[in-house]
Amino acid sequence: MESKTFPLLPSFLRATYWFDEALRASQELQGQAPVTRAQAMLLINIALGERRPVRLARSMGVTKQAVSVMLADLTAAGNISIKPDGEDARASLIEFTPQGQSEMKNIFVILARLEEHLATVIGQDRMSVLRAAFEMDWGAPPALKSVEAGATEAIGGKIQKKRRQPSSLG
Repeated sequence: MESKTFPLLPSFLRATYWFDEALRASQELQGQAPVTRAQAMLLINIALGERRPVRLARSMGVTKQAVSVMLADLTAAGNISIKPDGEDARASLIEFTPQGQSEMKNIFVILARLEEHLATVIGQDRMSVLRAAFEMDWGAPPALKSVEAGATEAIGGKIQKKRRQPSSLG
């Protein structure tokens, strides 16, 4: 792959890890038990309104079993409770406990302070542009089909799986 610039995704990941490591270090400095990176992502997804374990697993790209383990740990820590869904007997809903609400408030305060720090490092103008770019609606994620000469063609908002070409066994 010839490219004049490196793809953004590794930079997004590095930035996510920076925030995560700073969050955990801040929690430790404040005398709190830090959450793991996966637990932080799970808690943030819950705070954003996703309350069903199956949907959490799907949005995080992990198995239902992995989410179940994290939910069990967060329940044991007193941050969440899991209750049956009154509308769907097969499903359950996740709710923050009062302790969990306090934990999330603290996490968001820390993240806001980290953003303030980042603005001093990269400059307020860049921070404003970065925030504006992340807050924009980027539309549905496209699937890109390779075409000749290195160009790409978007195929809607669905990920298209490549079909395997049958191999000749001769």
